[in-house]
Parts: sequence; C-alpha cells; structure tokens
Amino acid sequence: MAVGLFISGLLSGIACAEGYSLMGPSKRTATWEFNVTSQYLGSSLVNFNGGASAEIDSTIGWGLGLGYNFTEYLELNFDAYWSDAGYRANYIDENGAPQISGGTLSSNSANVALTYNILPRRFTPFITGAVGMQFFNTDIPVGPPIDGCWWYPWLGQVCSYQPTYREDNTAYAALAGVRFEFGRAMYLKSSLGKHYIGLNNGGTHSMTIFRLNFGWMFR
Repeated sequence: MAVGLFISGLLSGIACAEGYSLMGPSKRTATWEFNVTSQYLGSSLVNFNGGASAEIDSTIGWGLGLGYNFTEYLELNFDAYWSDAGYRANYIDENGAPQISGGTLSSNSANVALTYNILPRRFTPFITGAVGMQFFNTDIPVGPPIDGCWWYPWLGQVCSYQPTYREDNTAYAALAGVRFEFGRAMYLKSSLGKHYIGLNNGGTHSMTIFRLNFGWMFR
C-alpha cells in the first residue's frame, strides 16, 4: 500500500511538473508499446500423480513485451518472460522408500495478452487475460552425461553435457491493475493476478504473480 501511494505521488509530481494531468485524456489509440517487466512469482506446492510433490520457492523474473493499442481501451501484447526458482522434490523411489531432492527450475514463456483499459485517461485501471506456452527445465538428469566437445549457437564451445528433464506446457493468466502515463510517451503498469499452467503429470497448477511494467509508446 505504501509503495503504491509513493509511486502514485511520484508520477503525479512528474506529470504536473511537465504540464500533464494523470486524469487528462490519453492518446493511446494507434500507438505501439515496448515494455520491460519485473515479475514476482509466489511460492507454491505442486502435487503430481503417484504421490510426488514439489515445493517451489518464490522468485523474481524478467520480461520484454511489444503491444499495439487499437483504441484507448483495447490493447494486444506479445510478451516473453524468464525466471529461475529453487525447488525441493519429494517422491517414492523404485524400492518404495521416500526420497528428497532439490534443484533449480528454469522457466521461459511466450504469451499473447489482451488488455482492456477501463478509462480513456492517462491513469486507468485495467484487466488482462493471457494465453501462451511455458517451457521448463527441471535440472533433473534423464540419462548419462554426453562426452565430447562441439560448438553451440550463442554459447560457443560446449563440452560434457548432462541431459535434463524438460517440459513444455500451455499456460494462461488473469490480472488486474492500474496504468499511469507520464511525460509524452512513458508509462508504468502495476498488476496482480494468477498464473495457471497445465502440467503433463500434475493437472493444472496455479501461482500468484505481481508485475511491474515500465514502457514507452511510439507510432
């Protein structure tokens, strides 16, 4: 609450200093947007088939987005996010004995999102719905190490690679928040919501997300 009031006061001061009012009319129609996002993912517990479970730590992720405003109210976005979170897994081995292991869950996602701005003003509440794909690397070995060296795009020379379990899942999200426009083209968005992932062996998993977007509008 205190952070929200501070941000609101700061942006109001910037807007007034530059001759803009946050409650003044927006000029979003027919503009493109580029944004950088910081995303907080809350901790969660995932239950899998067969009695296994995983406790996933909260973490901070990052993202980039490109959007287009069809009107003052309607915006379409294409977003990509990435994050790493620690986790602890509980499972039963082939001998029926309980086991505990841990690692790092690396996640990347690509989404299409539709946002509806409630007001045609520089300050407006909004709601967002998104759908996309989530790509996980669990850090769990799935075979013996691969020896030898080769050249890999972006990474250069790679030697002795350990294959790990990866999973690609559908994902969707629902968020609500507020948008502040300040200056001639900059904006800040703050939103809170739920992120849902359809896991291959664990049904639909949900987690709380908080996003802070800083962006620029251009034509």
